[in-house]
Amino acid sequence: METVHRRKDMGFETGTSEDEWVVVSGNAMGLGTSDDQQELKVEFFSPAEYWTDALPVGNGRLGAMVWGGVQSELLQLNEDTLWTGEPSDYTDPNFATVLPQVRKLVTDGQFAEATTAAKKMTGQPTEVYQPLGDIKLDFGASHKVFDGNSYKRELDLDTAKATVKYVAEGIEFTREVFASHPHQVIAVKISANKTGAVSFTVALDSPLQYESHINGQNQIIMQGQCPGKRAPPQNDVYEVRQGIKFCAILELHISTDAGVVSSIEEKNLKVEGSNWAVLILAASSSYDGPFTNPVDSKKDPVAATSATLNSIKDMAFSELYASHLIDYQQLFHRVSLQISKSSKMSSQNSGTSISSITNGNEDHPSAEMKQNVLSGKISTADRINAFAKDEDPTLVTLLFQYGRYLLISSSRPGTFVSNLQGIWSQKVAPAWDASPHLNINLQMNYWPATSCNLSECQEPLFDLISNLAINGSKTSQVNYKTGGWVTHHVTDIWAKTSPSDGDPVWAVWPMGGAWLCTHLWEHYTYTHDKEQDFQDPEVQHRHMSHLFGLYPGHTITREATPDLCKAAVNSLLKRGEDGPGWSTVWKASLWARLRDSEHAYRMVKKLITLVDPAHEERFEGGLYANLFTAHPPFQIDANFGFAAAIAEMLVQSDEANLFLLPAFPRDKWPNGCVSGLRAKSHVSVDICWKEGELHKVGLVANNQNLTTRLRYSGMSVTVNLCAGYFHMFNRDLTRVRSVPLTSSEKRSKPSCCIS
Repeated sequence: METVHRRKDMGFETGTSEDEWVVVSGNAMGLGTSDDQQELKVEFFSPAEYWTDALPVGNGRLGAMVWGGVQSELLQLNEDTLWTGEPSDYTDPNFATVLPQVRKLVTDGQFAEATTAAKKMTGQPTEVYQPLGDIKLDFGASHKVFDGNSYKRELDLDTAKATVKYVAEGIEFTREVFASHPHQVIAVKISANKTGAVSFTVALDSPLQYESHINGQNQIIMQGQCPGKRAPPQNDVYEVRQGIKFCAILELHISTDAGVVSSIEEKNLKVEGSNWAVLILAASSSYDGPFTNPVDSKKDPVAATSATLNSIKDMAFSELYASHLIDYQQLFHRVSLQISKSSKMSSQNSGTSISSITNGNEDHPSAEMKQNVLSGKISTADRINAFAKDEDPTLVTLLFQYGRYLLISSSRPGTFVSNLQGIWSQKVAPAWDASPHLNINLQMNYWPATSCNLSECQEPLFDLISNLAINGSKTSQVNYKTGGWVTHHVTDIWAKTSPSDGDPVWAVWPMGGAWLCTHLWEHYTYTHDKEQDFQDPEVQHRHMSHLFGLYPGHTITREATPDLCKAAVNSLLKRGEDGPGWSTVWKASLWARLRDSEHAYRMVKKLITLVDPAHEERFEGGLYANLFTAHPPFQIDANFGFAAAIAEMLVQSDEANLFLLPAFPRDKWPNGCVSGLRAKSHVSVDICWKEGELHKVGLVANNQNLTTRLRYSGMSVTVNLCAGYFHMFNRDLTRVRSVPLTSSEKRSKPSCCIS
């Protein structure tokens, strides 16, 4: 595919050409080339102390958290189909008996009594997401002492690879970790700059019921099963009811010219004197869909995992990595975002100061901190801490792209949906069971799928909707005595549709299916893919469901319903700015829809607050050091919601209009470019702005010729967009040129482009 990029000389420098555009070969629509991208890395200069310091990698199905210890390394593993339980009956005949009583109490205004009566309508909790296990590496006494100044641990969003580097006993060691979607494995390479220096032992274990053994000379095979119900039985005695079975195989390869591999107690492997070592982890489960009981599953996880490894037995680490890059970057490179401060501001804010990093909280910064600042070793945690003072726009870019990275890494066609923690969870009893919550959280996970040009990543959501419709039709028929289908506020891998346990105020909430179906319509409006007056009891409640029509819905708009928009503003002001991470980014999107850049940016700034995992109960919202968003505890929804909010601040659209820079904070982000965002009707959007004003626009109608109205800062121009052309407009929304995507040759303007 050919696509349009801007030349490198179309930056912010004075005197650049207004209309110097070229067609270049590539797989993403954008204004920026890889040469002028801002570096997108999550960086640490010490090993992880807490789980939220670790670095996440994932391929949609398999995930790992890389801790980066020196003497001992931990890679905590997940496989997205490992859940407790089995299919269940999600109907309750007693529900239908109580329902008329509750409706009458509500009609009579007896709301407290209605809530009490509705407790008889609640049901059972969901099943629980389970961890797969851990890869544990022990490098021995030679790594006990290392050069702290040499240590660096980073996650490169451009390559989806985690890297750890340090020097011990004068030798530089490097570890590289990535999760391959094409080959469905997690790959780890350990190397050194001295021959024969790589020695370690490796173990594979799990907090679930399992057994492991050595196979041949280079494999650890682990087999186990999840609990047959949500609470594991006492004393580690699993009841007869069989849960989902799983298998993980860790395969070890070392250099052929140096090194020895041996086994320890038939459970662990030991490497001595190698030049390098590669670990390949494959895993699968017996889960065969939400309607098949684990005891009836015909899927053999051992055979499936072995087949995965056999399919790559002749591939080198470099070949696996090359395939991984091609697959990942064809998604990630679709959108680029670059933001910078004005030239006047840059001279005043160049570099990160010690005072900005400590944020005024440390009167006497440590010698180590001073040295890190002077040497340019600024961790991502330091940048979060400094944001309250320096408001570094490149951190906004990093967090925006981090949300896209996490969606690519936790949701791919054929996987389960990205759950409350994506795919990364270290506990057998995670917060809120890590189950998909349908009263905002799951929907927020997929908000950036359309606008941030990752439509394929939304397919697991559509698969879940199909499964919920099957179970939900039974729930609707029995519980509500009506047709259609229904689901409530929480679900799991078994497509639970009945109410959960707990307070009926949120448990008996039959809106989940209706909200989910809006994603089907949004997908169509973006892609044109045809296959698919009451007193508020809690004024500052974190939920904003009453403003659904403003965002993510479209029934409340400034043009069509200005009075409702005024009411929405009043409601948002009453709600205040405090709240968990997902509430913060929802408010950012709501303010963006109202085209209030000041309040939208305030919510962006509100989120970028460093959370101390040792005292997370003191925080509401914020970011952990690895950029995971906090409720707290960790919930991934705000990572996705943040990306969607930034996109909403830059581009908004409906079936007839395209709003350019509708809510961007021009004084905070005066210069920048974004490319590859998606508007409705399958339009790709590129924008550059200078000194707080629109500079140039590039549009591509991907599917068909269409007419839309461009809107910016009071200007409104109706334009015709011919499919297959890159259409360029200047700051006055005047068309500059229309360039064919299929050739760099100049052609006459197509008749459909005459405005």
